[in-house]
Amino acid sequence: MNVVGLIRGLLDARGDRITAEEAVKHIAEGALLVDVRSPLEFARQHIEGAINVPLRSVPEAIPQKATAIVLYCATGRRSRMAQRLIGDSIPCYDLGPMSAWSVQR
Repeated sequence: MNVVGLIRGLLDARGDRITAEEAVKHIAEGALLVDVRSPLEFARQHIEGAINVPLRSVPEAIPQKATAIVLYCATGRRSRMAQRLIGDSIPCYDLGPMSAWSVQR
């Protein structure tokens, strides 16, 4: 598969999204809340308790101590891509867009 095919596959992949309630449960059980937007976007606004790991740094910058991860971004596209990049190496849940936190919670 060429690079363009890989990128298309990552963009087109449809992972199962979780609700805000499910995210809260996973976080309470020790999952790390990860914002995969840019540092500038993170500085402007983020969910309290989240850490910033920009998509370009995934999966290398995910803390090794993490036992599970809840991902989010602005629209859900980058969090879905990050979930695919992380793969099965660690339980990884996609909240999708940051707005899902406030809408569903």
